[in-house]
Amino acid sequence: MRRQRSARRRWLKLGKKMVVMVYEVMTILSSRTALGHLPQQQKPGYNGVFHQRVKIMSEEVIDNIKQQISENPIILYMKGSPQAPQCGFSAQTVQCMVGCGQRFAYVDILSNPEIRAALPGYAKWPTFPQLWVEGELVGGCDIITEMYESGELETLLIETAEKHADDASE
Repeated sequence: MRRQRSARRRWLKLGKKMVVMVYEVMTILSSRTALGHLPQQQKPGYNGVFHQRVKIMSEEVIDNIKQQISENPIILYMKGSPQAPQCGFSAQTVQCMVGCGQRFAYVDILSNPEIRAALPGYAKWPTFPQLWVEGELVGGCDIITEMYESGELETLLIETAEKHADDASE
């Protein structure tokens, strides 16, 4: 009760947005102190089968990502499609890629929420878009834009496309 009163006072002083943040922090802290000392099996809502399914599902998603990266020498994970990007960073990245004149595969992470959730952990890169060339993460929008402006991106994509065009013709 005392916490609620202080949160209400903060709302009057700081505004609605700040109160939401304070309330969320208070909720998180209270849940941690209330449940933090219990072993995992005793926590309310714990279901070992559910957690095993999530782990299996995430392993399947990671396997799917690995397959996409290995089968496509140039692949872009982005929000939307190259024809209709859904964020400014994806749009900027697509402009750079199209400017290089090479074909590339893409994955719309907005229509693939499992990939959107799993890829940052796999890549150890938290943001989108992500450009992968020959199984290696090149980077996000800023890095791709810098490489495009310096001419490095075009060189990399042309060499990769030529290398894999020779592999496909054999």
